[in-house]
Amino acid sequence: MKKLTLSCLIVLSHLMSSSLHAENNSYLTLETTSDNASGNDFYLASGIDFIHASQLLVSYGKSDSNSVTTDNYSIGVTSDPIAKFSTGLSYLYWQQENAMDISTIQLTLNNNTDDWSFSVLPELRIITIYPLTAPAIDFNSTGIGFSMAYYGALPLFVSAGFKFYSYERNVRVLNTSQYPMFTMRNFSSATLNQASGLEDSRFNFDTGYNFSRFTLGYYHDRSTSAVDDSTYTSNSVYGRLKLTDNWQLGLETGRSENSLTPSDNISFSRASITYNW
Repeated sequence: MKKLTLSCLIVLSHLMSSSLHAENNSYLTLETTSDNASGNDFYLASGIDFIHASQLLVSYGKSDSNSVTTDNYSIGVTSDPIAKFSTGLSYLYWQQENAMDISTIQLTLNNNTDDWSFSVLPELRIITIYPLTAPAIDFNSTGIGFSMAYYGALPLFVSAGFKFYSYERNVRVLNTSQYPMFTMRNFSSATLNQASGLEDSRFNFDTGYNFSRFTLGYYHDRSTSAVDDSTYTSNSVYGRLKLTDNWQLGLETGRSENSLTPSDNISFSRASITYNW
């Protein structure tokens, strides 16, 4: 299943955005995802208020799909997320052993007004890939993201984001269709599968409606590979039910599609439980 490399970032971002406007800002979220391709994901994320309304953010994730296991964790800190201006710094590490490692440092610059929220997210990644017979190869990648959210029509809300990446090396040489002999001779199928998930760009869109104790929403995500120009698209609907002042239950269902194999659509379902304090 392609895009295992960055799925953790999508989920973590989605979790943080859902908790940002909770009455109690500290939170602990447990989330599980399964799909019809025998994939199972587990994520645990927390944001803890401390000095001057700033937050400590930590997460851990594990993905299993077709006997392929990946792990990721992150740690970060942000100033008061609902202040007029806020900043954040985070570190995320993702790995599939003996295939690929990615270390990401991301800076968040955020401006909130009464109705809008604007963010700029520059990041630096150190990517390590493992050839079959040669030493590991390290190279850098830089990214810049832009996002905005509108809350002036509450209980209706809408947000969108863009992200663009560049690479220190020419990652197109990892395209198995264009360079089959070179890639198959020098890299494992696991490394090539994960490399195809290195992105050139990403777009996401989120909208929904807040009822008194229930939120119903729609989420769209589309990314383009920097290796083979393929696109990966995901669409889902989700609901979040406020069980009590502290507990929240979330359910989501959707479909994902890779442009290289459009007939192999993946259906997924996701469940989460969040405790706020």
